[in-house]
Amino acid sequence: MGDTISINTLEYAAIIINYIALIIAFLDAPNDNDPFPTTLLFTNNVVSEVWICKGAKKSPAGKALSFPQALLMINNPVGIHADRISTTDNVIAN
Repeated sequence: MGDTISINTLEYAAIIINYIALIIAFLDAPNDNDPFPTTLLFTNNVVSEVWICKGAKKSPAGKALSFPQALLMINNPVGIHADRISTTDNVIAN
């Protein structure tokens, strides 16, 4: 059990990976009309939503992912927001 990765950590990592892809897309094709775009990333996990907005405080894996997220956000024109999709509204399951 100690070797497994929690769903919270996996969802958080997925959000960070998507954020990286959006940064690359913006840098590849910047929009002069929106020099500071913001992305809205959806998750079906409350913990990962909180971690993307506030960072992890207790989970060692969450804290380990918070550091690269912070590095990505420093001096980055692409902002990030997260919202949660309820289990009943999530038509694409994990």
